[in-house]
Amino acid sequence: MHFSALENPYFGVTIPFNVTNAYKNSKESNINFFARYLHDSMRAINSIENLKYRI
Repeated sequence: MHFSALENPYFGVTIPFNVTNAYKNSKESNINFFARYLHDSMRAINSIENLKYRI
C-alpha cells in the first residue's frame, strides 16, 4: 500500500547484456527474436523472488 500512494510508484532498470547468441539462434531456428527476448527476459526476472512482488 505504501508504494501505490506515491506520485510515481514505478521504476525502471537498464542493464547492458549481450544478445548476440540469442539473436543468431532465433534466426537459425526461424523463431521471432522479440518473442525469444521477451521469454528469456521474463524467465530471468521470475527467477528472482524479490522481482515477483507487486506494487
